[in-house]
Amino acid sequence: MSENKSFSTAVPAVRITDSGLNVPDEADILSGRLSDFSGALGGAMSTSLSSPQGQLASSESAIIADKNDQLLYIVNQVNPDFSSGRFQDAIGKIYFLERRGATGTTVTATCTGLVGTLIPAGSMAQDEAGYKYVSLSDATIGASGQVDVVFLNLSTGPVGCPAGTLNKIYKAIPGWSGVTNASAGVPGSDEETRADFENRRRNSVARNARNILEAIRGEILSTWKTWWMFTSLIIRKKTEQKAGVSQYPLTPGSFYVGVYGGSPADIAAAIWRKAPPGIDMNGDTSSPLRIRSTIRRILNT
Repeated sequence: MSENKSFSTAVPAVRITDSGLNVPDEADILSGRLSDFSGALGGAMSTSLSSPQGQLASSESAIIADKNDQLLYIVNQVNPDFSSGRFQDAIGKIYFLERRGATGTTVTATCTGLVGTLIPAGSMAQDEAGYKYVSLSDATIGASGQVDVVFLNLSTGPVGCPAGTLNKIYKAIPGWSGVTNASAGVPGSDEETRADFENRRRNSVARNARNILEAIRGEILSTWKTWWMFTSLIIRKKTEQKAGVSQYPLTPGSFYVGVYGGSPADIAAAIWRKAPPGIDMNGDTSSPLRIRSTIRRILNT
């Protein structure tokens, strides 16, 4: 005949409420374990924490409290406001987003040499601080004897590259004689932080809309097919006005999109998908778009 056993404890339970997960204080857990020991060993048991039973109760209370802390952590990770690490990455995947890795500083430098010389992607230059840079695409020196090339720092992070400091050819190429950057590079970045990733996720929700600036920005950020798109700026003006530190003139009823990096075709397509019809734009950068027309046939039955 099997013995019928029924167990109970004086330790307060973890409760799931409308406000979230409520866990007992460690002092209440300890009091509950001491009460359990007292019931098992007799009411005259000493509750001194220096006694054997007191030490056992203290150790078990610490274990239970640590387990409760882990439960709180897991529950909080479901909330985008508090999630981090792999949990935040998982939430991002629901929105088809991935955390951006660390990037290197990019510099537009002028390469000089013999006309017609091909400077292939991956060609290397070095700055005065010793940092090595690689070119991102093929470039051919034109009739002027020079060509502008975008270089990427092999070291990630916000490494500065002042004007004129990227001036050494690290690996020689026949016909390529010199390199220098007329302006400072765009600093790279460390891996996307928890706060930055959450902010980008929130902005991406605007992709579901149309005809608003937030939707255009969200669509551009979602088309990050080239990993070196760093930033984007979108401004809309209802009246003629000069904007930004450069006082760039914006025409009435227009909007301005500025993106550093990325594919021009992808950026243009993103703008086309979300921009209001008939709105004016600014600048002199253009990109062809291929528009597919779908013809629907109505059948009368």
